[in-house]
Parts: sequence; structure tokens; C-alpha cells
Amino acid sequence: MSEPAKSPDRLATRILFGMVLGLAAGLIVRLTVGGRPGFAEAATWVATQILDPLGQVFLRTLFFVVMPLIFGSLALGVVQLGRLDRLGAMAAAVAKPLSALQGGEGGTRRVAPGG
Repeated sequence: MSEPAKSPDRLATRILFGMVLGLAAGLIVRLTVGGRPGFAEAATWVATQILDPLGQVFLRTLFFVVMPLIFGSLALGVVQLGRLDRLGAMAAAVAKPLSALQGGEGGTRRVAPGG
């Protein structure tokens, strides 16, 4: 058997390249304009008024898409088994985390931390 050829465009390589590029860009900006007066205030304003809301929208959209996919995958797996008595230990392994998730989410909604 021959081993599959390794692609030079692997995801890990792209992620590492992006991290190094971001670090270099941050260092360049910090060294060139970091000492100017008003830079810290402007950077803080951009971070809180522009980047933070964009990040919140991204995370909420991600959770909005991912949670139904996880639930659908679990439900489909249970349905494909056919007979529920064949579930056995897998039912407990699925039910416990789901009930913990539901309880934690319900408790968080009742207590409403941070607001």
C-alpha cells in the first residue's frame, strides 16, 4: 500500500501562518505607532466599539448553527438504532451530558448573571 501524498496546503500550516502573520502585524503596529499620544485611547475605542460587537455576532451565529447540528446528530443516531432497548449504556452516556446542559442553561436563564 502506498501512503497518501501529504498536501503542502494543510490546515495546520495555514493556521500557524496566520498566527505568525498576526503576531508580526501586531508587533509592527505597536512599534511604529505605539508611542504616539492618543493611540491607546483610539485602539481601545476600536476594540470596544467595532471589534467586540463583531466578535459577539460571530460567536452567537456559531452557537446558533452548531448547537442544532449537535442535537440533530445525536437524535439521528438514536433514531437510526431502531430499537431503544439496544441503546443500553449509550443512552446514559448521551442523557447525562444533555440533561446537565439543559439544567445549566435553565439555571443561567433564571439567575441571569451579569444583567
